[in-house]
Amino acid sequence: MARARHRRSLTYALDAQRRLVITDGGLRRPGLSPVQVLAGRVTTDAGNRVVYELERPVDGLPSRFVFEGAWRLTPQQTVEFTGRRTDGPRGAFMLSGSVSRAESRALAVSVAGRGTSGATLTLSGQWRVDARNRLTFLVDRGGRTDRLTLRGGWHVGPDHALAYQYRQALEGRRGISVRTVRFAGAWSLGRVGRLRYSLEGSDDAALELRGSLAPARMDASERAVGFRLGGAVSRSPGQPPRLMLTGQWRVQPDRSITFEIPAAGGRRGTLRFAAAAVTRAGQRLEVDLAAPRGERIGVAVRFTTRAFRDGRFFLQASRAGRDTAVLGGVQVDF
Repeated sequence: MARARHRRSLTYALDAQRRLVITDGGLRRPGLSPVQVLAGRVTTDAGNRVVYELERPVDGLPSRFVFEGAWRLTPQQTVEFTGRRTDGPRGAFMLSGSVSRAESRALAVSVAGRGTSGATLTLSGQWRVDARNRLTFLVDRGGRTDRLTLRGGWHVGPDHALAYQYRQALEGRRGISVRTVRFAGAWSLGRVGRLRYSLEGSDDAALELRGSLAPARMDASERAVGFRLGGAVSRSPGQPPRLMLTGQWRVQPDRSITFEIPAAGGRRGTLRFAAAAVTRAGQRLEVDLAAPRGERIGVAVRFTTRAFRDGRFFLQASRAGRDTAVLGGVQVDF
């Protein structure tokens, strides 16, 4: 009688010490264990596949195991990877972790372990903001994209850095952990209706928040700019969220108006506007702001002549209906 062939049914997992556990569900032969436990380290490659490299050679096994699959962020704020081995006998594999760090083109995921056996996996991709102004990381899987939307709250800290905060149940014990992930960067003005946050470490990685400057009339002496966020995001029922950035209003030699925002490490963000129209009343000057390309944004800033005691504001005004248009070139002394 022909001998029945052993049909392999493998599964792969990581235990509490981050060791790779291989279970052969089809192995029922006496004297052979259906489980192998292998020490090594877990990483990710350039294609965001999970790679497990063995600590030492094992007869009959490769030095590394490669798993390809999809990434997702659960409602419980857990980052999960579900995939299958691609470089040998196929079998399901899954791991989970938590968001631990954000970089300009990367998301770091912390995989907990017992004692010092934890690991940090780095996913490469792009940061975006969705239609509801939620922070979203797009995981690049070589032609496919996994979208991880951070559903916790985010805020702007004292150093004007964007920070994401979320709550997560403690693994293996009772309690809730509150975690904060900081995005290093600087603020600037984006397209009309956008506030841009350029991420540190890349020249072209940035987040653009939808919304509008508010209120419609600002006073330069208050040294603050408000930004009312658009979309469906709300921190409290019926109350649209609003950012407040503090800094210094300045009139530049090229006749542009800037709002300079200090950032960590001595850096500085700058909101740069064009002056669309100017109205002077006594000791006050009201400047209607425009985007750098000239589009009106419906916001004006009031200055006092004292604000320019150390310099001069170069303007030329001409009446155009009820507006006073700034053409530039003529010096107005205060």
